[in-house]
Amino acid sequence: MDIFSIQMAEKLYEIKQKAICDESFKRLLLASPEKTLKDNGIAIGDCKVIVEDNPGYGVYIALSLTSNKVLTSQNEESTANKSFVDQHFMDCHHY
Repeated sequence: MDIFSIQMAEKLYEIKQKAICDESFKRLLLASPEKTLKDNGIAIGDCKVIVEDNPGYGVYIALSLTSNKVLTSQNEESTANKSFVDQHFMDCHHY
């Protein structure tokens, strides 16, 4: 499934909602995101999966193509005024 497709967004939204409502499912998703997505019918192919649960932000799922250049603070001038999303997921497609 194309990570930029509407179908992928809908499936990941369902997974995110399930994680919000079901604490044991959220623990599985956080501990083993690739396996949990696969077990729920989402094949991610050659993408890196990032799942976090941050206070004040909630459950966050991001997919990054492994062939993309990863942006780090070393190749940016300053991260002082960047948001959480800007600092950690600039190279990802977010859900």
